[in-house]
Amino acid sequence: MDSVQEQAVEGSAEPPFGVPPVAFVAPVARDLAYDWQSDVMAMPVDVVYRDGTKVTSFLRVDASRLELLRIQLEQGADRREQILKEQGEYR
Repeated sequence: MDSVQEQAVEGSAEPPFGVPPVAFVAPVARDLAYDWQSDVMAMPVDVVYRDGTKVTSFLRVDASRLELLRIQLEQGADRREQILKEQGEYR
């Protein structure tokens, strides 16, 4: 399997002229916000551009995608645990 950085994202494209390409997006160590009226969760994230600049924004996730995200994160944690056990580094 390719590394996470090498995996292509379907539908991805170069940003418009003048907008620096995003290098990665990372969660910020802050609490999530949930708006019960619109049923949307907002996760604070840092958007880091290839030129090194960083902007804090929010990942807005509706209820159906929130469940999908929960499943995906759980799968990722399980894979990490399995690899660490195989390498003898799991505590």
